[in-house]
Amino acid sequence: MCGSLRMVYAFIYTLFLVSRNVSRGFRLLLIHLFTPQGFGLTFGSELYLAISKYGRQNLGATAAAESEFLHGHFVTNNASAAIQSLGGTFMFLDTTSSNTNIIKGCYRNPDWPWWRQPFPWWTLFFLVPIYAFCSSLANLQRLGSIQLYVMVLFSCASYATTKAATLVMSDRVTLISAFGAFVIGLCGNIWSRVGGGTAFTSMITGVLFLVPSAIGNGGGLISNYRTAAQQYTDTFQLGLRMIQVASGVTIGLFIAQILVYALGRRKNAAYFAF
Repeated sequence: MCGSLRMVYAFIYTLFLVSRNVSRGFRLLLIHLFTPQGFGLTFGSELYLAISKYGRQNLGATAAAESEFLHGHFVTNNASAAIQSLGGTFMFLDTTSSNTNIIKGCYRNPDWPWWRQPFPWWTLFFLVPIYAFCSSLANLQRLGSIQLYVMVLFSCASYATTKAATLVMSDRVTLISAFGAFVIGLCGNIWSRVGGGTAFTSMITGVLFLVPSAIGNGGGLISNYRTAAQQYTDTFQLGLRMIQVASGVTIGLFIAQILVYALGRRKNAAYFAF
């Protein structure tokens, strides 16, 4: 179903909430939030695996690497009683064994070339600014403007904060997003007051950095290609993660705005337009 029609449903269910029919409106809003995600992820995974031969090969390699088979043979050896000779084979499957070649849910063969291996950590020092630079250009910033480089600088600060928070509390998506949003909110306000720029414009790329970095930890392209129950669980977890990221960004920007409002007279709006 197209996105515009889904937006109509969202508006209708929001009216339910406004009219104080909370139980019905909230339930329908959650259903139509999670259902398109599950359909989109499942359809995209199936389509990619149907087209890409390498995707099917990597999926099989990942499934094989996540399991460990133990084979053996047994025979009877009883010297105290005369029993019929008995023998056979056995096989055990250990699905909990870990494999060092699986990185963030994707199989990485050590024999593959360097461009198919995970990038080392030091490549972030130039990959993050390059991505922020291109994202700022996509947001209609001029190439020679100061605002462009300010957006790149604030985006790098937001990403560094999010990365540091992930190392400390990797399972708290809301707090990680809140820390990143708090830093980008303070940077935007400082630039608005000291440099005379626009806080909202300088914060766009940094806020956009927070969303994929938090949601992307949930899995890759084929993370939901499993049983029906696991697909439902993964979809539900992704929907909850999206809500947690949105809540964290809102909390971080709100705290930064409170601090800025308390320290000066100039008021800047448009924070929660994200």
